[in-house]
Amino acid sequence: MPIRNVQELRDHIALAVEVELTTIPQYLYALYSIEDQQSESALLIRSIVAEEMLHVSLAANLLVAVGGEPCFAEASIVPIYPGPLPHHIPPLMLNLAPCSDALVRETFMAIERPEPRDALPEEDQFETLGQFYQALELAIDRLGESEDLFTNPQRDRQMADPAFYEPVAFDAEDSGGLMLIEDAASADAAIEIIVHQGEGMSDGRTRATRS
Repeated sequence: MPIRNVQELRDHIALAVEVELTTIPQYLYALYSIEDQQSESALLIRSIVAEEMLHVSLAANLLVAVGGEPCFAEASIVPIYPGPLPHHIPPLMLNLAPCSDALVRETFMAIERPEPRDALPEEDQFETLGQFYQALELAIDRLGESEDLFTNPQRDRQMADPAFYEPVAFDAEDSGGLMLIEDAASADAAIEIIVHQGEGMSDGRTRATRS
């Protein structure tokens, strides 16, 4: 069912924060299980952790910008392992485990799996994160036609200082960083950073366009 109003939009952005937050501990656990912290494997996972932390921050900025309230202390969003990636279909169980080929193939690659070409947006139960974020983009565009979603973006409460994020190891310097979200265009830009870093940009992905 499409996102119908501003409160539903806030609820879904809050889910984005929860989903991104849930991925971080398992990447960290795998990272710390690697003996050589300067190895290519360790540095690669470290770069993923940095990007996932960026994604949490951008999603929280977006939530604040549309009048929502991020919360990281509620028991309902604190990850428990083993446990499912929230709202993912089919169910994807996450666990804290040492780094292994199986963990990378069966869990990490499943989380970051690109959406199929021409895949439809999915706002509630989602097969890929790209489809979920596409639903958020479309909802922001649609709801913005009838009301000002960003009437008070609370700029002073957003984590937007670029000095707080610096790419590490395998992160691309131009792949995006912290940014202030204050209108639909900057919201779309932030979402594109999350999707592109997470899974790459599918050729079939429908991107919101603005004049």
